[in-house]
Amino acid sequence: MKKNALALPERALVGSCEIRVLLGQGGGGSCYLAYDRQLEREVVLKEHFPSSLCMRMPDTAEVLPIDEVAYKHSLSCFCREARILAGLNHPAVVKVYDIFRACGTAYMVMEYVAGDSLEQWLPEHVHDTAAVEDSLVRLLEALEYIHAHDVLHRDVKPSNIIMRDGQFPVLIDFGAAFLGTPDHTCTLVDYPGFAPPEQFHPCGEIGPWSDLYALAHTYLAHIPADKMHLYRRQFEQSLLRASQPMKEERYASAAAWKAHLQQNGGRLFPAVR
Repeated sequence: MKKNALALPERALVGSCEIRVLLGQGGGGSCYLAYDRQLEREVVLKEHFPSSLCMRMPDTAEVLPIDEVAYKHSLSCFCREARILAGLNHPAVVKVYDIFRACGTAYMVMEYVAGDSLEQWLPEHVHDTAAVEDSLVRLLEALEYIHAHDVLHRDVKPSNIIMRDGQFPVLIDFGAAFLGTPDHTCTLVDYPGFAPPEQFHPCGEIGPWSDLYALAHTYLAHIPADKMHLYRRQFEQSLLRASQPMKEERYASAAAWKAHLQQNGGRLFPAVR
């Protein structure tokens, strides 16, 4: 592992998890590939580590708050979100196996999903229209499920979708997830091309339509315009509608998007169980 002052040292043992590789870091924390000695399998370990609110003791796993009040609030929010996510159970949503506190912070032990990202998979399968439409429907089912449980993902993008076994999409990385539907955006998630306009506005109204916008742009970014004629017209129409800048012009829910795809005998694929 490359030396990183903010990251856990390689082979550090946190709970029953042995750190192997740093997968990514953000403002709220870090994700690692780890080996869970208790579960006896590879997992993804997500650590609560808001770098603006805490620091790590050199060459240790110990986390110390810089702003204790703000840090405790952030930690409480992380644990609450982790408990909610641990209660989700859908084949297209990454699983949370465990939540625990250690080293002055908290951790989520999550399923490690092996496979290519949608970013890699989609360009290679653009001519397999049935498989591409199938993947979209499965992701709509996943979003319908998490939205019904009052969870907004807020970071749907090609790299956050893994194709398990080369055909079944799994939505990962809930690091920006929001519980409930806030009256306005509390934090901005800035991924140009995928995040909807309301996530750039301090008073933007976010909701299920925000995740749908990001999902639509995820597919539009990787299906060339000169290949769109291969697909059913309803498929293209649905992507264009869900990708509109004004939320009022999009679908209000994943169920509404699916219903559009069903019109005139449009195919829907059975969910993986």
